[in-house]
Amino acid sequence: TTGVSRRVSETLDERLENEFKKALGPMGSQVYREMAAKGFTEEGLSSYIDSLEKDGIMSAGDAADFWERIEIILRGTEHPARKGRGGKKGNILGRMLGGQ
Repeated sequence: TTGVSRRVSETLDERLENEFKKALGPMGSQVYREMAAKGFTEEGLSSYIDSLEKDGIMSAGDAADFWERIEIILRGTEHPARKGRGGKKGNILGRMLGGQ
C-alpha cells in the first residue's frame, strides 16, 4: 500500500460549510465561520435564513430549500421545508459540531 488513506466522507462541519457556500456563493464560507464562532443555535440559524429572504438576498423558495438541506445534514433525514423552524432553542448545532 502507499500509506495514503482516502477520506470517505466529509465532516458535519464541512458539509454545513459547503451548504453555506452553495447557498451564498463565495461569501458562504466566511458567513459560516462567523456564525460557527458565535455558536450556532437552531433559532439563530432560522433567523439568519429569514433575514436572507426578508432582505431580498434569497427568494422564499431558495430560503426554504437552504433550510431543508441544513436540516437533512443535521438530522440525517428529510423534513418538509421550514417545518418546526426555530421551534427548538439551544445550541443544537454546537452540540452536533462537538461543542456543548
